[in-house]
Amino acid sequence: MPLVGISVGKDITVTLSDDVNGFITINRVKNWNAVQRNNKRESIALDGVNRYGNFPIGWEGSFEMERTSADVDNYFAALELAYQNGENIPLVTITETITEADGTISQYQFQNCVVQLDSSGNWSGDDYVTQKISFSGSFRKQLI
Repeated sequence: MPLVGISVGKDITVTLSDDVNGFITINRVKNWNAVQRNNKRESIALDGVNRYGNFPIGWEGSFEMERTSADVDNYFAALELAYQNGENIPLVTITETITEADGTISQYQFQNCVVQLDSSGNWSGDDYVTQKISFSGSFRKQLI
């Protein structure tokens, strides 16, 4: 639901998937942030011309969501148990789907990600429980 031709927070959905645990659609996303990581290089040559390179080396980010079920807690409990049992921890694919201002859909996948549950939530009185996940991934690929 863009507003005056500009994307707003309601325009995004997020899904996690891996080969072991399947798909988890993240409901009620409150915020999303993804940043491209780059290896910035410079060459200061004797010819007096400075040259710069920017090598993409992955993505990292985080998102917060309101806890609507045990899905996120169960997912990370399964990852932790797999680690404790000496099993392979699968890489995760994160799919970001955006409804653009003109009504079209853009979709991106962050691939070869590792994820971390930064907060399983702060439980207090009459308040919503907000969880936070962060990720690091190899690259982002446009799907549509």
